[in-house]
Amino acid sequence: METREIKFRGKRTDELKGWVYGHLFESEFKSWIFYEMGHESFDGEVSEYEADLEWVEVDPKTVGQYTGLNDKKDVDIYVGDIVRFKFGKGMQVSRVEFTQDHDYGYSLSDAGIMLSYIYTEKIQLEVIGNTTDNPELLSNPI
Repeated sequence: METREIKFRGKRTDELKGWVYGHLFESEFKSWIFYEMGHESFDGEVSEYEADLEWVEVDPKTVGQYTGLNDKKDVDIYVGDIVRFKFGKGMQVSRVEFTQDHDYGYSLSDAGIMLSYIYTEKIQLEVIGNTTDNPELLSNPI
């Protein structure tokens, strides 16, 4: 059985306002993404024993899990991404979402397509944005 890397992303709530990637920790009211931040040792190498965890508070509405899939340019695909793909004779734009009632777990919301490794290769998805930074892409398909 193939294992999938479990990681998340979220938009920072601090003054930096960018995206952060790593592991998710949630409480009742807040969410954090944490990741290992290495420190150089005296010889210039980073040792696993010298790593610290960096915790960054993120907006819970922006948190998305990595699907385990990559687009045609090898970009990681996360829940909340907006993807473009050829469907039939034209191009279609859709949002990636988590689906609990199917084996695959992820789907393209507007297309009714369940995502899997095989199908993702076939339709050649391309990440063109996300629902936090680019919601207009869903109302103005390319």
